[in-house]
Amino acid sequence: MTEIRVPAEGRWSCQRCGKCCHDFVLGPVEPEIIAGLQALGVERDWAPAAASPWFVQRPSGAFLVKSPETGACVFLRDDMGCAIHGLYGAEAKPAFCRIFPFLLVRQAEALIAVARPACAELHSSYESGQPITEQVATLAELPRPTPLPTWQPVRVVVVPGMGAPRPEAVVLSRERWEELEAELRAGIHATVAPPAAHIARIRQAAFAAVERRGPPGNGPRMWLALSAMIRVMIMVLQAARQAEEEGRGSGHLRLVCWMEEQITRARQGLSSGGASRPGPPLDDGAQRYVGLLLRGELLSRNFRTQGSVAAGLGLSLLNVEVARRAAETNDEGQVTAAAFAAIHSRWVRLTRNGTLDPVLERARPALVDLFLHAPPE
Repeated sequence: MTEIRVPAEGRWSCQRCGKCCHDFVLGPVEPEIIAGLQALGVERDWAPAAASPWFVQRPSGAFLVKSPETGACVFLRDDMGCAIHGLYGAEAKPAFCRIFPFLLVRQAEALIAVARPACAELHSSYESGQPITEQVATLAELPRPTPLPTWQPVRVVVVPGMGAPRPEAVVLSRERWEELEAELRAGIHATVAPPAAHIARIRQAAFAAVERRGPPGNGPRMWLALSAMIRVMIMVLQAARQAEEEGRGSGHLRLVCWMEEQITRARQGLSSGGASRPGPPLDDGAQRYVGLLLRGELLSRNFRTQGSVAAGLGLSLLNVEVARRAAETNDEGQVTAAAFAAIHSRWVRLTRNGTLDPVLERARPALVDLFLHAPPE
């Protein structure tokens, strides 16, 4: 049997909040799932499916429809359960529904499984929920429109070569990176610290692995890079809102407007010069939760989509910094795990959306700067 690797405290249980059935693009759905539901008589058994089309066919495949009134999947029940699951069982659901919130990545010797931060209630159960290893053993074998991602590089680019004034590239063999990454995950698990401090330790360890001294960290330069990325994201969201208002979007006007409001709030948390406003602190629970997310990022090698560890972790740090600046604070002026996750879980869906890849590719120098200048707070 293939070994399943999960982060320490690799647990998750559905809280039936229904939020994953609202904001996401619901598909693509396997053709056999559509045909199966039609054969089962879904329009007879579920009135909302009979009232209007319940899926739409696009060039990229079939997608489930969302209610224009609520923005929820047409199969979401009032009790936040799934009508397909309730009527016909889990096997009748699309693969993307059954796999969520897990991110699965194949390696030669193991299957990596992490719960994605796009789950709005991950913070509620990562310490007390059902072990992930008990839930994902069969999910990797599900028929799906796209294959599971694999990770088997010869070399790992930790820091890309981008010319002066940035340091030279840091590149490790896959074996050396995996050794280092395991040490880093263990260190993050054992330490309650601000997110930038974890990033600084990762940077220092990576440079030490090639016997070089890395940048010491520079808060003002990190805030400048953060400010630049926030300006880019505001422009992206303004363009998306205009497309939605003109009917050229994907039906996410409310979500886009909400995100624009949140990032504007986050921008106000930076000084007018963009320099040295670190934002409200995360409380211990929120810091432990962000540590879990960072360990999941490393274990799943999710940074691979950005071309380097530095750019991938820079994107993670961007998401964290936007969320903590936009989140409500408690009476002590701190951000709790629940307040942080309420923003972060929705925000990460935007930055992990493949349609944003060209924008992020052009912005990678700023993402790398976030990694290089994160201060060891």
